[in-house]
Amino acid sequence: MATGDAPVAAIRTGLPALTPIETRLDGPPILGSLTEGDSILPSDRSLFDAYRFSGRAGQAVSLAMSSQDFDSYLILLDADGNSITFDDDSGGGYDALIQTTLPSSGDYLLLANTYESGQSGDYRLQLATGGSRGTTTPPSTSGPLNIQQNGSLQDSDNVLPSDGSLFDAYEFMGRAGQTIDIRLTSAEFDTYLILVDESGAPIEQNDDASNTTTNSFLRITLPRTGPYSVYVNSFDASGRGNYNLVIRDAN
Repeated sequence: MATGDAPVAAIRTGLPALTPIETRLDGPPILGSLTEGDSILPSDRSLFDAYRFSGRAGQAVSLAMSSQDFDSYLILLDADGNSITFDDDSGGGYDALIQTTLPSSGDYLLLANTYESGQSGDYRLQLATGGSRGTTTPPSTSGPLNIQQNGSLQDSDNVLPSDGSLFDAYEFMGRAGQTIDIRLTSAEFDTYLILVDESGAPIEQNDDASNTTTNSFLRITLPRTGPYSVYVNSFDASGRGNYNLVIRDAN
């Protein structure tokens, strides 16, 4: 475990004094490992790494942890160690995902944890802001693409300057010549899909998959290998509510 610069005593969770790893929102993914010798959560004897980042009051954040070795668990604390929220499996499968709005400006602690004691192994941690909520970036362009994400458009999300509509952004890695399907559904608002390249330039967009639905669908062959982003958007500025996004290889 790497070290930061100042020990922190977590009061409410009963944590011992610890030295968090310094990180930041919207930085590169963190590849870590929970092993014997790491910090131990007193409540259940599970292992954890502690990270410290700074945020602003009212800032929407997405904190995602995934592992192929154990059941991920995330705990978000304020700078004094008071619990704000936690999550086990909201990222799908055994992956953890916290999507929340920060209550105040200052430092926060994020514990990369396991669901129970006796678990260890490698993990991937991503801290993102605003429209990057729920961002998913596969580690390579090999293997099948299959991303499924439940989310919600709400007032704290990013706003599209052209029409004031809300959006969330999801990143994935694609291959040149790869044909993919992107499907966005909601029972609460008229969906709108936008696919953009690494520079943010739009590649394709769709409002309604057919004349009989307000859900959106894109089938597209990717022009190059590299990162892409899908904007989950609404048809107009009034759109808010829950949605389901699926990005996968075309059949």
